[in-house]
Amino acid sequence: MTSITFTPQTVDEIKLISTAALICESDVDAISGRYMVDAKSLLGLLSMNYSKGVDLIFHEDNDKVLFENRYASLLEKKS
Repeated sequence: MTSITFTPQTVDEIKLISTAALICESDVDAISGRYMVDAKSLLGLLSMNYSKGVDLIFHEDNDKVLFENRYASLLEKKS
């Protein structure tokens, strides 16, 4: 199990996180304090408080690599 911390500033960045999480084969959880949602759910991600950052928890180590590659690709396309 591995994790990444995000502090997105815009709704577009949150959409990119959700879209990139969809490529993962196993579950990806987004955790902020005591609140946890499915990171593949845009509505769940939009309901979170990002002021202190959100941890994305990957239940399979290879999913973190898939996520990072997809997220970087989406950021590149956005630019």
